[in-house]
Amino acid sequence: MTRLLATMAAILAVVSARAEPVRYTGWLVMMPTTMRDGGTEQIPTTILKPPGDGPFAAVVVLHDCSGLSPRSSGAPMRWATLLAGQGYVAIVPDSFSTRGFPEGVCTAPEEVVPQLRRVAPIQRAYDAYAALAYLRSFPFVDGEHVGVIGGSHGGSSTLAAMVTPASNRAPLVEERHTASRPASRFIPAATISTAPGPPPASSAIMAPSPLIMASTSQSRRC
Repeated sequence: MTRLLATMAAILAVVSARAEPVRYTGWLVMMPTTMRDGGTEQIPTTILKPPGDGPFAAVVVLHDCSGLSPRSSGAPMRWATLLAGQGYVAIVPDSFSTRGFPEGVCTAPEEVVPQLRRVAPIQRAYDAYAALAYLRSFPFVDGEHVGVIGGSHGGSSTLAAMVTPASNRAPLVEERHTASRPASRFIPAATISTAPGPPPASSAIMAPSPLIMASTSQSRRC
C-alpha cells in the first residue's frame, strides 16, 4: 500500500494540473450493506476499473456532505477517475440517496437533524466495510491491498472506519474481524477537511495504519 500512499501524495501535490484523458470502465450496482441496527439494505454504488485483467489494488471513495446527486461537489468522482487513471479500481458507495437525503446533508434543515443518524459517519463506516467485501468478490481486485479515502463528511467516515472497537459488542467488530487477513489492512489513505484551522478533534484517533490528512482554508466544499 506504499504505492497508494505515494500516489495520493502526488495527486495532492499536482491537484491543480490538468490530467490527460484516461480510459476506464465504469458501472453502477446495488451493493448490500449492513445497517447500524443489524439489518441489511442495498445502496447505489459506482465502480471504476482500469483496463486489463489485474489484479488491481483498490480504493473505497467516501463522498462528502453533498452526496452524489447532480448537485454534488463532484469531488468524489474526480478522485475516483484520478485513481482509475493510476491503475486502481475505485468504488464509490452512495450513502445518502436511498436513505432520504438525495441532495446531500450540507444544509439539512433543523427538523431533519434527528434523521441524520441514518447517514452518520459510523453508518458510513459500515458502508466502507461493505464496499471492501464487495471488492474482494471480484477476481480483478487484489483484496489484500484496499484503501479508503474521503473528504469532509467522507473524511469523518474514514476516521470512523479506523476506530478500534472498545469491546466485542461495539459497532463494526464483526466487520473488522471479517476484513482482517494475514499481512493486510484496510488502510485509510487520506482524509480531507475544508474547515480552516487545525484538524477536528476526531482526527486524533490513534491507529496502526498510515494516514494522510490535508486541509484548506478555502470556503468551497471539497
